[in-house]
Amino acid sequence: MTAAQTLHYRDYAGRGGVAVHVAAAELLPIIARFYPAYREHSPEPREIGRVQICLDRENGNYKVGGPSGDWYADEAGEAAALCEAELTDVLLAHASRYVYLHAAALADGDSCLVLVGDSGTGKSVLSFGLLLRGLQPLSDELVLIDPSAGHIEPFRRSVRVHREALLRLGVGDELPDGAQLCEPYVWVHPDLAAGPGSKPYGLRAFVFLEHGRRTQLERLRASRILEGLMLGRFGGVEAARDFECLSRVAGGVPGYRLTVR
Repeated sequence: MTAAQTLHYRDYAGRGGVAVHVAAAELLPIIARFYPAYREHSPEPREIGRVQICLDRENGNYKVGGPSGDWYADEAGEAAALCEAELTDVLLAHASRYVYLHAAALADGDSCLVLVGDSGTGKSVLSFGLLLRGLQPLSDELVLIDPSAGHIEPFRRSVRVHREALLRLGVGDELPDGAQLCEPYVWVHPDLAAGPGSKPYGLRAFVFLEHGRRTQLERLRASRILEGLMLGRFGGVEAARDFECLSRVAGGVPGYRLTVR
């Protein structure tokens, strides 16, 4: 086993620590770019090792061990994705005050566009395309809404897009500044300076993604926006609170359904 380099983090609420041990040295450059605003470069001794995530090689494969169990991957990018998922869960362990959406968000000034959809509907690919047109990635796969204010909390998760999907977009070997290739994915990391206490973002619009027979864009009524938001919500014990929050949001923020072939 190669000597691991350990990265220390403090969770979103500042209540606990997590240590990520990276023994697969080739993955350190990308793992080190995950959630830099939550890194603890000089952790207090009592915080070291409170929660452990380990990334290593075993029998020719990558192994990621964390609170949810042990996971295995053939490719480096898949292992990095598993590690990021484990780290995300730990960082948000004490952030239950927010409404969670299965969505991506892109910032344009002080407001953001939120893309809502199941896995495989194209959120990350569309995010990458909008990035190339000047919008800034805010989060991929997970968006936090403050239920009292209705704004987006700046929890920045890297955008991960399959390399083959980018080739279909016409993106060749030249990647945007700051992007990293870790097969089979290309990763784009949000603003490194943003973290706890950063300015929240207003909501500009929701776009609900789904597959269909033809590509079309449809403006939605508030009731359909609320339906889409509730379907895109990560389940939890605060269903009534989430419904109240998303009802207010749906009544004041425009929403669209984007159907793609």
